[in-house]
Amino acid sequence: MVEEALSNFGLFIDDENKIRLIDPERVTDSAELRDECKDFIDNVLEFKKIVDTLIEKTEEYSKQVEVARLKSIGAKNMLKSAAKYREFEKQQLQSLIKEKMIELDRLRVEYESLQKTEREQSEKMEQLSLKAYMFILINLLFLLFTQLVQCQNLAVNSIDTNNGTCSCNLNNGSCDVSCCCDTDCSTEDIKAFNCNQVTTNEVTM
Repeated sequence: MVEEALSNFGLFIDDENKIRLIDPERVTDSAELRDECKDFIDNVLEFKKIVDTLIEKTEEYSKQVEVARLKSIGAKNMLKSAAKYREFEKQQLQSLIKEKMIELDRLRVEYESLQKTEREQSEKMEQLSLKAYMFILINLLFLLFTQLVQCQNLAVNSIDTNNGTCSCNLNNGSCDVSCCCDTDCSTEDIKAFNCNQVTTNEVTM
């Protein structure tokens, strides 16, 4: 009865018969709750440490991943640059090959033209050489013919002189060419005719 009367005034008696302002059962529950809260806080702090460690490791791994990603991007860009450079070199080499082929065709045409010019010049030289040979041969034949005519005239003149006649004297009053017995020819003409064997004095006799 006393406990009920005190409880109406918000007072309680514990197991030690002491007056309390709070219900002893609630005090016990509060103590248990306090202990549980303490354990919970400890667990939360431990969890926080684990989370901090996990975050630290995650950040470290993320940095490593970022470095690896940057390296891969750099390597990819280098590969692209190398591919572009190889393509550029390929185009440069193709252009150089085209230029060399054009130069080769030009040199081939020039070489063929030079060969043609050389053949034409060789043919002209052969023709000129042949003409020169023909000219020399004609001159030699002419000289031989002239010498032969002079020899024949000399022989005829000698025969005619021995007979007392001059058969080569065809024109009276003028000197006949290569006629050693023509009395109309002067001493200079006779010398020019190479009439060493016949003289004008012998013809006169």
